[in-house]
Amino acid sequence: MDDVFVNAIKRYESTVAPRNRALCGVSGGVDSVLLLRALVACGFEQIVVCHFNHRLRGRASQADQRFVEHLATSLKLTCEVGVSTSGSRGSEAVWREERFKFFQQIAKKWKTPFLFLGHHADDQAETVLWNLLRGAGRRGLGGMRSVSKREGLLLVRPFLDLPRRLIAQEAKKEGILFRADSSNKNTRFSRNKLRHLIIPKLERFLGRNIREPLAAAACILAEEDDFLDAFARQVFNNCGSSSGTLNVRKTTDLPVALQRRVIVQWLASHSVTSFGFDHIEAVRGILRPEPATRGKMAAVNLPGGIRIRRKSGSLFLEHLEQPGNAPSKTRD
Repeated sequence: MDDVFVNAIKRYESTVAPRNRALCGVSGGVDSVLLLRALVACGFEQIVVCHFNHRLRGRASQADQRFVEHLATSLKLTCEVGVSTSGSRGSEAVWREERFKFFQQIAKKWKTPFLFLGHHADDQAETVLWNLLRGAGRRGLGGMRSVSKREGLLLVRPFLDLPRRLIAQEAKKEGILFRADSSNKNTRFSRNKLRHLIIPKLERFLGRNIREPLAAAACILAEEDDFLDAFARQVFNNCGSSSGTLNVRKTTDLPVALQRRVIVQWLASHSVTSFGFDHIEAVRGILRPEPATRGKMAAVNLPGGIRIRRKSGSLFLEHLEQPGNAPSKTRD
């Protein structure tokens, strides 16, 4: 196997050592198959191959499953298979959530937090462009991270800096067999519209490749976002209190960009994650109220039965009463 792929794996050995048990998501496509073979070539002997059957293509989906099972057997690896309950009735968001829950279940079964995924630079470019079109901020424009945490899993994407053409060339050179998923060409899916319609048109219009520059920009923005997050955590320590409230004056004295990040940090400290940009702006709105409402209590409701209230120079968070539950508060 070419050194570029071996080195891509070895770069993360300080995160996941070859002796560790780890999961590897394998759809049967060229990206995940090459990733699995690269892991084995680098000495990872305790890989659990994880295949999720979305049941979107009938017999072809079953053939994908059999291919991955046979591949795992040929490499003397364990294979775990999950099956979608929604199938063709689902949506892209539903399928992603089903697949992730499957990974969580297998990680719990095998007592490992490590999950390797085969995303590459072209996937990153599509993610960044999609997030841009949805109005995402710096975090979204940073795209996927090569190493990230989600709900107890450590996601590792060794090929995130490598363009898909290199992966396809390596598979052809090494004679590596894989499955071609016809649903990847179905432009009713948003990701496929970007891949097959929008990005090619942009490249023809500009007369150059845009995938690799988008992926490179994502890398820069991700590193800057991580730095700003670390800085915001330090600032938050000065604005928050031991009782869990947020000081209004100290927060409003910050630049707007830091106000937003400090509010995010504060909400995260209360395990609140279901909110968007408009919610953050609404919270900022009660930090500095209009003259007519000064001296009066102000409040903003967030998803999940969360209310943010301003009183006596502080913001505090409370959980609204749900059926069968009493309201709880966090305040001075």
